[in-house]
Amino acid sequence: MVLVPENSQRGEVGPIEANVLEPGARAGPKPHAALGFVLGAFGELPKCIYTLFMAIARIEAARAVSFWKTPPKQALALCRQKILCF
Repeated sequence: MVLVPENSQRGEVGPIEANVLEPGARAGPKPHAALGFVLGAFGELPKCIYTLFMAIARIEAARAVSFWKTPPKQALALCRQKILCF
């Protein structure tokens, strides 16, 4: 069952739906996708969160390589460990 607000027609994007769709991606395999941080009962995270953490670690590793002149593999390992051991 689809709920349609009183002031919008079926198929029209209303103000609430527009606000929900705003933070997500506009193109790609899952348009308007949003990530949520959800922990399991034993502290486990979904795979998409690890993918996000790895992207952040790669950016930080690139900064470490240029600033500290460390080898790329070592910089990535250090940054990944720093993020995953929160």
